[in-house]
Amino acid sequence: MNWTQVASGLSELLSLVLVIRLFSMRLHSAYRVFCVFLLFEVLTQSFVFIERYTALNELLDYRVTWLVVQVISWVVSIWMVYALLRAIMDKLPGILRFSRRVLNVALVLAVAVSAVSGGPEYWASGASSASARLNYLVGVGLVLSRMVATICVLTLLVTLLFILWFPVRMPRNLAMFSVGFAVYFSAKTFLLLFHNFWSHQNATLVTDIVTLILSVCLLYWILYLNPSGELVQVTLGHSWGREKQTGLLKDLEHLNAVLGRAGRG
Repeated sequence: MNWTQVASGLSELLSLVLVIRLFSMRLHSAYRVFCVFLLFEVLTQSFVFIERYTALNELLDYRVTWLVVQVISWVVSIWMVYALLRAIMDKLPGILRFSRRVLNVALVLAVAVSAVSGGPEYWASGASSASARLNYLVGVGLVLSRMVATICVLTLLVTLLFILWFPVRMPRNLAMFSVGFAVYFSAKTFLLLFHNFWSHQNATLVTDIVTLILSVCLLYWILYLNPSGELVQVTLGHSWGREKQTGLLKDLEHLNAVLGRAGRG
């Protein structure tokens, strides 16, 4: 057993501990969605390990397995981003509605671009066999995976910048979770986007570093997310002066009202 396997095992163990802890505390619905996100990650890693070292490797077409896993991964990741947006913008319905519409449009465009990008190569080949069609779907899936991951990360980073600039008050748990999840998901996406550009040795090193980052985030949540954190309200970002903070709050309320009217129009 090498270090990569040990690090992956530790990450999965911490994920399970965090899931048990979050379910026992019965916190906001966003955390329950995150539990589904974590459980899917653990199940995926376990399935990949089993498939690689058992007879399943010969029985299953890895392309079909990969496509099924990716589709579920897209759904769970997008669901998690929507849930986090809803939790953070709960008191800002106008901004929340606008954010959802932008995200919806971006995801539809991602699907369209991914489908079109694989088309020319497939039609030019003139291939019509099941294997060729499956290869086409895998090609579309690779493009779509990167695009969905990039859209989710950009949404998280923009949301984080928003709450760092505006004095948005939220439960302490949610503030810690938002920052940690932005780091967590960004690290995983970085690995996905750039994995193919490294040699095997560098890729293994980067995988270990990312796994370590994920484990630190998981341990951080295990130690600091608690029921009392739902009662304490905090503001991230700058320690604005009272006058500046009042002005930003007015700007935020105005922006929320304008986007709310535009959404109903």
